[in-house]
Amino acid sequence: MCKLRAIRGSTGSSPSYGLADAAEAISLAFQRVFPSAVRLMCWFHMNKAAEKKTKQFNKAVAQNIKDNIFMLHNALNVSQFRNVGLLMSQSWLDSGIDPNFVEYFKTEWLYSEVFRWFEGASPFPSTNNGVESQNNQIKSQHSFRERLNFHEFVTWATDMIKLDWSKHHPDPSQIEQKTPPHIYASARTISLADGSYELSGCARDFDWVAFNNQIEPFIFITHKCNGKSETVLVEVKVDRTDDYMTPEFDAGIMELSQATELE
Repeated sequence: MCKLRAIRGSTGSSPSYGLADAAEAISLAFQRVFPSAVRLMCWFHMNKAAEKKTKQFNKAVAQNIKDNIFMLHNALNVSQFRNVGLLMSQSWLDSGIDPNFVEYFKTEWLYSEVFRWFEGASPFPSTNNGVESQNNQIKSQHSFRERLNFHEFVTWATDMIKLDWSKHHPDPSQIEQKTPPHIYASARTISLADGSYELSGCARDFDWVAFNNQIEPFIFITHKCNGKSETVLVEVKVDRTDDYMTPEFDAGIMELSQATELE
């Protein structure tokens, strides 16, 4: 709901339609923030939910139900959708299909708030698969499906917007590698045998969490000190030998950008 309010506040506009799955929280948010928007139901999510319910029937009956639902999906308007839906429901009952399933379908998909899963409900796509695909790309190419702390989030979100989404960033082939390639890594541990990089009063092992794309590389190090976990920004002055930073450091090359000092 807060995100929807932020959109309304920043743009000063109100959407005509809102497309999502059947989550009640989303419906409630639209009602409160964009009350004039028509609530659309994603056809893909509706079909997937209904398909689960058909598994109780044999293959022939289940396929017949799926075909009927697909036909109803092509309705041109609400009137056609409701009339055909009622006739279809009655035909299911007449053919001996479980009345509980028929009642489920009518309650959830004919008369509920999220009944607009048919093509004629809006002039726009009937699924949010495009958004889901973009969300999947963000998770698989940037965050690697991991929960990130704020520092990491700001780093990769900024790079993603600048380098992947912005239409105004320079052509990489003409900036002579001044902007390094994406460098992200899963957390790993750096053990410092000589203790040169101990944070004052802390253990020697640091979790190497992520890099950002700066000319002078930086890393976020999560360390535990006195029972508390803290993330600090560390500048690493080493030569690049490949696309990824080596976890091997020489004495004296790491400097904390915060007040905490190295021993």
